[in-house]
Amino acid sequence: MKCEIHEIQYVKRLNAAGHYYIKKQCLFCGETPSGTIKIKDIGGKENLILLEDYNEGLFKDWESDFLEELKEKQSIRYEEEQKIYKEKQKEQRNKDRLEWLEKSKPYYNSDIWKLKREFVLKRDNYICQACLSNTANQVHHLTYKHFANEPLFELTSVCKTCHDKITLLDNV
Repeated sequence: MKCEIHEIQYVKRLNAAGHYYIKKQCLFCGETPSGTIKIKDIGGKENLILLEDYNEGLFKDWESDFLEELKEKQSIRYEEEQKIYKEKQKEQRNKDRLEWLEKSKPYYNSDIWKLKREFVLKRDNYICQACLSNTANQVHHLTYKHFANEPLFELTSVCKTCHDKITLLDNV
């Protein structure tokens, strides 16, 4: 894992025996490419004093920042994917609803439906069963499980306002 800039410098590091050895370390991310540099490659022991000490925490700090940035990018990506997924679901629901409306038209135009509708409205005394105050002029299916063969207890009388609210709730 490399940083975007990756600028390497020579650094000195003290080993367990108390001797310095030379490594390369990125100034930004702290990564140390493998291999040890010979002291003669920096011009001898007298140049050790010119080298920075190996920074133990530099890589850990960079890695922590990198991982935090990565999490943030993944979170943003996840949110974008969720938004796209929800949009597709909404489009599919709308498509399914239009197909449903088209398929259900013959039943809603049938004499059987008109009789059931009128019977339910009379049963409920033309009172909206959602708000119990407005005059009911529509019949709502509580379930579509038995559509076109529904028992009357699966139908209820509603006013247009309540029916629109129920439909919105059903489509959330």
